[in-house]
Amino acid sequence: MPIAVRPRGAGVIVVAVMLYALAGFTRVGWLLLFDAVLWGIIIISMIMPWLAIGKVSVRRRITGWQGKGMYEGPMAGDPCDLEIRMENHGLLPAVFIGAAYDFDRLGIQAEKQRMFVAWLGRKDAHTTTAHCSFPRRGMYSFPDIKLETSLPFGLFRRRRYLSNPTEVLVLPKVHPVAGLQLLDNSGDTSHYALKARLGDQVIGSRSYVSGDPWHHIHWRNSARTGQPQVKEFEKTPDSAITIVFDIRSSPTDNDDALEHAVSLAASAGDYVCRSQGVVRLISGGINKETTDARVLLRTLALMKPGESRALPDLMAMTPPFSAVLVIVEDCDAAGIREATRLAAAQR
Repeated sequence: MPIAVRPRGAGVIVVAVMLYALAGFTRVGWLLLFDAVLWGIIIISMIMPWLAIGKVSVRRRITGWQGKGMYEGPMAGDPCDLEIRMENHGLLPAVFIGAAYDFDRLGIQAEKQRMFVAWLGRKDAHTTTAHCSFPRRGMYSFPDIKLETSLPFGLFRRRRYLSNPTEVLVLPKVHPVAGLQLLDNSGDTSHYALKARLGDQVIGSRSYVSGDPWHHIHWRNSARTGQPQVKEFEKTPDSAITIVFDIRSSPTDNDDALEHAVSLAASAGDYVCRSQGVVRLISGGINKETTDARVLLRTLALMKPGESRALPDLMAMTPPFSAVLVIVEDCDAAGIREATRLAAAQR
């Protein structure tokens, strides 16, 4: 962006023009000298902002969040650390630079909306960390960064916008789950605790793939085949669960209803996957089975409200004799009745 004149700069220019006219009319030497000094200040103030910014780049990334190491990204509503790194790639030092990044329009709550660097030498870098939080799950794209400087006297201002595409995948909120409480056909509740693996009965072996636990190595078959083999366990009924919920608009026009449903599905599914169980997710156009919590959370994070099949159609897609978790709003009486009726009829 070209140099912009600030109000004080416009005032100085007006004074310089008036002094020049007055000095030409009166022929007073000190007026000419003072006017020359003013014009020198104006010229320097126009040149310095171009040199002050130079080749400066800014990079932003999320460096810390709750559950880092267990989850691949921050969760909705959780505090996280935002690293902002400014680098000077030019031959001249960058001086008195302000960087502003507007997170408000994205709903991102950040304690810092701008940073200021007084001096950044050539090939040097400055890093600062701010705390922020994302209100909802989904993919966030950070806005452009605005660099500006008014060096040295604040008469002129140069702005430069940096388009630095940075995307952050925010996962749905996962609440701690110690066990699942399911409702059987008779209406009684029973604690549904998942075993730590897919059953106890070994039914065979298969080739080892990256990520398989070493304590499941089948040593006899590995020695016979000359390749690492891992045990395959029987999938017992309590090692798998199907999660069903409707992603259509809420009957009460509650925008948070879908977010609560996704959070419940994420909490239950994450617990099952980390217990080495199998989760099938049925919602909208999604019918996916996985044992990886990362895949499940990523799918739920990118889910958007839209067209979906009715609850009876979704329930009809569930595997027979499997444990099913149906998530409906507590105010959706029709949905609750339908889920209860289908559970009694099919299970």
